[in-house]
Amino acid sequence: MQIFRSLVLFSGLLGLAACSTPSAPSLSLSQFQTAKSDMQRAPTVEATALNDMPSSGSVQYIGKLASSANVNNGMMGDLTMNVNFGSSNVSGNVKNLNYISEGTPSQTFGGTLSLNGQVNGRFVNANASGEISAVASGLTGHSNINLALVGRFRNDNSTADLISGTMTGTGRGDFDFDITQGTFFAAAD
Repeated sequence: MQIFRSLVLFSGLLGLAACSTPSAPSLSLSQFQTAKSDMQRAPTVEATALNDMPSSGSVQYIGKLASSANVNNGMMGDLTMNVNFGSSNVSGNVKNLNYISEGTPSQTFGGTLSLNGQVNGRFVNANASGEISAVASGLTGHSNINLALVGRFRNDNSTADLISGTMTGTGRGDFDFDITQGTFFAAAD
């Protein structure tokens, strides 16, 4: 994962920026470890059959996304997906993105990503985008984020009450990164 290296590089390049203090992580170590475990379990849950997919109503799904399933250096954040099964529209956001350094949440990035997408059969395709800010060595920088999420509905406690999938994306700006093996899960609220 290139986020850590990018933040270190970023801190060395912006010698003239004003001094800043990183925001405390929004995840405790135990919350982070629980989310990692949930993220690894979600893809093993039974997939929802196409004939069992809801055709009406709306459900809010709450979960996490991460730059990889075994996040040691990268990011993890809160995911909200609002799914309207009648119109097949998906909306929501990603917030409280935490920078993970050596397996421990170390700071919360500033900013919220907007999420929009569609339900396609038993799958969901969504994009999340926006700007985040981070602090490294007392310097604040920004990155424009674009993420693509592809997920599948699953039956955890009831039909289509869980979504899990993969995430890819980029961040470009004062600090650059690429996500090639990201993952996410969200459970019906």
